[in-house]
Amino acid sequence: MMYKCSFNDMHCSVNDFVPFTSFLYGACYTFNAALKNNTNRNILYANEYGGDGKLSIGLYIHSHQYVPLLTNGFGAIALVHDNTQLPNIEVAGIELTPGQRHKLGYKKKTTYLLSSPYTTCTKKISPNMQAMFEYYNNTNYGYSEALCYRLCGQAYA
Repeated sequence: MMYKCSFNDMHCSVNDFVPFTSFLYGACYTFNAALKNNTNRNILYANEYGGDGKLSIGLYIHSHQYVPLLTNGFGAIALVHDNTQLPNIEVAGIELTPGQRHKLGYKKKTTYLLSSPYTTCTKKISPNMQAMFEYYNNTNYGYSEALCYRLCGQAYA
């Protein structure tokens, strides 16, 4: 699917991506994820190789493999997120149209939730949530109260 990739004009490959599964989109991939106990690959920074943090990816969309009645169209979904945060592509993903160039930006936002009695979220990770973090292919994603709040809302609904 990916036929070209560069980060700050330096070649990158499928080895720079970590796979994960989305319940809505299926097979997905994260670039530059923070990995646990990794000595083979370092985190890339925006100014790496003297650049400005530009990731350029060329994708071939296999439109002939889409099932017409199960999807409204074909394309790709992208998400720019902190490399220590769990990718929530179902909520914040951006739809990309085939045959077009797209430019995505990133603005970091930190959310702090009020403590009890306003929410049941804490900084302590439940065993169920810890199992979810361990599922993501050796990535070192961090816990956040915002993620807890979102998951609690899903469980309540």
